[in-house]
Parts: sequence; structure tokens; C-alpha cells
Amino acid sequence: VKYNRTKNLWPVLTHTDAYRRGRAGKTTWYYAPKDGLDNLSLYELAYTFSTYEAYVQSGDEKYVHQLIGALYRPSRPRTREETESAWHGDRRQPLRHYEGAVDRRARMAATLPVLTRRMIVFWFASCREAIAKRYPKVFVKSEDASMGRGSNYGWGAVLLGIAGGPVGLDAVADQHHSNALTWLSMKEDERRRMEEEMERAKNKRKR
Repeated sequence: VKYNRTKNLWPVLTHTDAYRRGRAGKTTWYYAPKDGLDNLSLYELAYTFSTYEAYVQSGDEKYVHQLIGALYRPSRPRTREETESAWHGDRRQPLRHYEGAVDRRARMAATLPVLTRRMIVFWFASCREAIAKRYPKVFVKSEDASMGRGSNYGWGAVLLGIAGGPVGLDAVADQHHSNALTWLSMKEDERRRMEEEMERAKNKRKR
């Protein structure tokens, strides 16, 4: 399978509540991130990548519902500042500090047609692969991957590592994901240079 669909077929989903007590159900619009996941923060990338990876490893559909519930979120209130700034690049309500709302949206996602859910997952996987190709030193398919060589701490360790511990998490979580992945690429270059220098020094001692 070639994951080559970074343009989302469903940038918006709608859900209408059930008809109750003589009143029509309320329709809510849920917005996806930009094509290519181009407006994901580091925290959002870590959250959604972890959820997708859990689905790949387990095959459990609940992770698909949670992934859609994390990606698709209602709009923030329309204000003059928001509209004039084009919503600062992302009109969706925050994910961080509002993770409890994901389960509610996941139940909505479970009602979507199977083909729609499959295409959204395919789109997400395509975006994930495109990001991985842009940062090959971070997404290394080996035991020597810079994302925690030999550890099982996953994306949580990446977040805490960049933040320098829990105290610094607020300073980095809402950064654009490209900042963090660029920084990790630089750190991987530094690690490789250090290893090369140590190897050269070792060879000199052997002579």
C-alpha cells in the first residue's frame, strides 16, 4: 500500500443529536486539521501518532474512533480577533487539557460509515508517512532510532525529553511539531558526530 493521500476527503464532519421532546436535534460541525497535518502542535502529533500506533499494533477499532475524536473537534467561538487572524491557523477547540472530550467524540466517530473511517485513517497514515520522510533521522526504523533507543516509553518520553521534564512541558507542548522534529534531527546529528569522534579516537589509541 502506498500512503500517498495527504489531502483530506472529509475536512469537516457533522453530527446531529437525536430528536427530543418535539425539538429538532442540534447539528455540530467538527473540523479536521489541515491537509498534511500541517497545523498540529507537538502534543497533538504525539497524541494522535500514539493512538494510531496502538491501532496498528492491536487492530482494535476503538483506537480508530479515538483517533477521529482527537483529530476532529468543534470550532472555537467566532470572534473578531479569531476571524481576522484566520483562527491563528487552527479553528478547532484545544486538545490539550480537554482530552476528556475525546471519548464523547469517539462515540460519534463510531457511527460513521466504515468506508469513511477507513479513508480518514488512510489519510492520517499518509500524512504520518510524509512527516516521517521529512525527518528521517527522527523516524528511524531500527533499534537505534533517535526516539528512545531501546526504550518502550514512546511519544511521552519524546515530549518529556524535549521539555526537560514535566516542569517544562507547557513551554513545548503547544509548539508546532516541526520545531520539535527539527530539534530532534539536530540532536541526532550531534549524537552521530560524537560517535564518529569517539570511534576515531579509539582507532588512534589502537595504532
